[in-house]
Amino acid sequence: MIGKSRLLVVDDEADMLQGLRKSLTREGYSVDIAKDGMEAVEKIEVSSYDVVISDLKLPRLDGIGLLERARDIRPQAVFIIITGYGSIESAVKALKLGAFDYITKPFSTQKISEVTAKAIQEKKAWSATATLPEEAIDVIEGYCMPLSLYYHPEHSWGRVEEDGTVRVGADDVFQKRAGEIIHIDFPFEGEEVARGKVCVRVTNSERKIHKLVAPVSGRVVDVNSALVSDHSLVKHDPYGTGWMLRIAPQNLKSDLAVLLFGRPLVEWWMKHEASDEKENKYLMSGALDPNFKNEIAAQPGGESIKACFACGSCSASCPIAEIDERYNPRRIIRMALLGMKEEVLTSDFVWLCASCYSCQERCPQGVKITDLMVALKNCAAKSGYVHPGIAAQAKPICRDGRIYAIDDFDNKKREKLGLPPVQSRAENVEKIFQITGADKVIKGGQ
Repeated sequence: MIGKSRLLVVDDEADMLQGLRKSLTREGYSVDIAKDGMEAVEKIEVSSYDVVISDLKLPRLDGIGLLERARDIRPQAVFIIITGYGSIESAVKALKLGAFDYITKPFSTQKISEVTAKAIQEKKAWSATATLPEEAIDVIEGYCMPLSLYYHPEHSWGRVEEDGTVRVGADDVFQKRAGEIIHIDFPFEGEEVARGKVCVRVTNSERKIHKLVAPVSGRVVDVNSALVSDHSLVKHDPYGTGWMLRIAPQNLKSDLAVLLFGRPLVEWWMKHEASDEKENKYLMSGALDPNFKNEIAAQPGGESIKACFACGSCSASCPIAEIDERYNPRRIIRMALLGMKEEVLTSDFVWLCASCYSCQERCPQGVKITDLMVALKNCAAKSGYVHPGIAAQAKPICRDGRIYAIDDFDNKKREKLGLPPVQSRAENVEKIFQITGADKVIKGGQ
């Protein structure tokens, strides 16, 4: 059952009108009917309909006129046009005015049911822009993209404002590819832009121009003047203060119907952009800690973590990664940058580093990866997680002052070589453990 979505069916043919009403009512819709355009206008003025299904040829007010009037009265209603074979040109005109779809006569009840169901989905998706919380953000392959926005595949986004305009900006992919921006070329206010066509040109520090396309067609209302003096807003807050321009849309419903929104965005990304093991490459951001990378950077050895651009040189040169897939420096750094604090600090893989420095020597960004792993271990220890192997090593240190105890055999060898015997000074080590709090940390790993 569809529920109580409300439909208005408009047709001057009584048989067609009653047939559609009967068919759609069986689908679970609440269906009203009107015999001409003016009667439909009167009903739309007093009732809110999710979908209006209208014939083009109507008495008193035809389908095109009805569509224009309805857009002013109930802009949120989705329109489906019914047309005869000789009226395709008019149907195309209706689509340009914002109709969701058109169906040519004769048609089956299954066809009208399928198109209506899609129209209901469109209506719900469009309405969701006002109800979906901003924190509903997906992190996909390292890119953070709010699911409450509409996305063009060429990496621009649109947000429908309360006044009906569309705020436009560049998504994570665009701004990361562009890099450091030194100039933004905006369109003029009042200029017409078309969906899928270039509306903004961005020049980066390498003098390369990156082109941003408009997600919707319409007239430019204004541009973000704050970006003129501070281009970095695009990088630091692409979905907020880093917006580019506002557009008064011409065909909003038809434009939104072809943009990516909500979970379809994730599905599209999985198909077109994501790398291997696609099903494991995205996650919701609710459990992420965006300050984790700053916490690591504040640790000795972790200062350079933000310079990593995930080229993979570290993993390719790592001898541990060859024999144990749990240890992958590139993946560990990416997880840390994404804010997967709990998963990084409570896992075993950060403790597997052999400290061979092969990764560190080959990093083109100068990231001190071996030192970074030490910083992650320190963060883990401060959070109360210590690998059981480290705790096991700490026991003989606390007991004997060293990992490997000195016995009589060792001291006899030293005596033969003319060396003084080695004495265990466990009491001094124990004091150090107590003063530094290492004893409590070690207990956490046992």
